[in-house]
Order: sequence, then C-alpha cells, then structure tokens
Amino acid sequence: MDRYTSSSFIFATVHGFIEVFPIAFLNGLAAGFLFYRTSSIWPGVMVHILIMV
Repeated sequence: MDRYTSSSFIFATVHGFIEVFPIAFLNGLAAGFLFYRTSSIWPGVMVHILIMV
C-alpha cells in the first residue's frame, strides 16, 4: 500500500491548491484502495467523478 500513499501524495500535489490537498489526497487513497481491490481503474474514476460533482 505504500505505493498508493505515494501516488496519492503526487495526485494531491498536482492539483496545485493547498486548500484541496487533503480532499485530493483522500480521493487518491480511495482510488488506490479501489484499484488494489478490483484491479480496475474505473471504480477510482467513478469516485473522482462523484467527488467533483
């Protein structure tokens, strides 16, 4: 799971705004966890879409 933490940090950093960093980081962790469980990127994409709406 360490690689998912690292990629979540990068995901949050790329968003560029310190105000959204915690939410983007948690979003990245959720997407990483879902990828780990399902071996598919689509559940993580759906989480991202739901958070953006």
